Amino acid sequence: MASNTAATQNLKSPTFPRLSRPNAPFATVIVGPEKISFTVHLDLLVYHSPFFRAALTGNFKEATTKTVLLPTEKSETFEFCVHWLYNNRLPDPNNDDTLLIEKWGTSNQEGGYTKTGNLIELYVFCGKYQIDKLRVKCLEKLLIHVEQPGTWLPSCEMVQHAFENLDSRDILCRWMVHAQCQWGDWGHTDTWAWPEKFLTGVLERYAMLAKTSQKQRRPVLPQSS
Repeated sequence: MASNTAATQNLKSPTFPRLSRPNAPFATVIVGPEKISFTVHLDLLVYHSPFFRAALTGNFKEATTKTVLLPTEKSETFEFCVHWLYNNRLPDPNNDDTLLIEKWGTSNQEGGYTKTGNLIELYVFCGKYQIDKLRVKCLEKLLIHVEQPGTWLPSCEMVQHAFENLDSRDILCRWMVHAQCQWGDWGHTDTWAWPEKFLTGVLERYAMLAKTSQKQRRPVLPQSS
């Protein structure tokens, strides 16, 4: 009994887990409708995520089975999360497996869309499962990535995913609105397909910018005769 208590206390410790310790426990996370199975150090999940801490060390059945089901998530998204858990960084073409980078995407691909979509989906995933450190990192990388030459703004589908899963006041949603007003081109876009709250935000932003512009204009004085 004493050893079980000590193990539980270790799992709840705020210090980084000792993954090299003998007989370190593992958890199984089964992801997506395809039921892709991932085996991850339990201590690592518990350390970074209050969601997994509650599931794997609380009074839920997952604490007994050491298995968590995420049926609605993408296996690729969870793989990127696991990569970060073990490496403390996102996939990097200079350091990581070619197949992983093909999934992750690079800035050199057309419009950088694959990487943009993955960063947005991983950001949303981290919000759901309370992996705050990675969530912040995703946002930082997204802002840098989108400003690279040749990188396009998030697509309609990416914006829909964000607004369907986040509060419209979330910093990512607000950035999407501001980015559209700053760099967007509606010329070939079917605006009906975009989320209503996104379009409302864009209109409000345009109105604010127009009002600010008017205040900054100097009054035109009539010429003297």
